[in-house]
Amino acid sequence: MALILLGSAGPAGAHAQLEWTSPDQSSVIEVSPSQVTLHFGEPVEIDFGSLRVIGPKAQRVDSGGTRHPGGTAMP
Repeated sequence: MALILLGSAGPAGAHAQLEWTSPDQSSVIEVSPSQVTLHFGEPVEIDFGSLRVIGPKAQRVDSGGTRHPGGTAMP
């Protein structure tokens, strides 16, 4: 019985879907933006180090931490 129940389980939708970004995903821009915005279809939690912006020399270029729209800042 357990095998039948486990075998028929559908995929879990545990991840929020990224709806849009600013600048646009995969865009190539000449000047570094002052901020990068990610908009998800549902609320998300931001873990320390979970978001990185990588520059053209494959080096991390983000600074200033992350923020939720409500103003909650993360280091």
